[in-house]
Amino acid sequence: TEYDLERAKKALERFDVVLITETFDQRDQKAFLADVLSSPRGFSIGNVNSNLSKKDEENKNSFYGRLLRSLAPEAYEMLEKENEFEIALYRHAVWLNHEQTWRWKKEVG
Repeated sequence: TEYDLERAKKALERFDVVLITETFDQRDQKAFLADVLSSPRGFSIGNVNSNLSKKDEENKNSFYGRLLRSLAPEAYEMLEKENEFEIALYRHAVWLNHEQTWRWKKEVG
């Protein structure tokens, strides 16, 4: 429900750091995470997204979305509707991550 979505957003906002795994391979996110964990800037978090480049990952995601939309638009709309709160929460998490990263960049110069 909308009420549950707002509660979940508020819960996310209480975290000091919100990370998005799809962005772990981005330089800013690696440095942000290193600072948050008080780790050296060059530390590795394993093989996150190591099999696909970011461009490949974006192409794959948009390819499957476009394919589903073109082959079964009703199914796509149903899935989108059924997951509207999850999608909204994910978008909020992405926004929080951007805000936190922006503030961190401003702080560290």
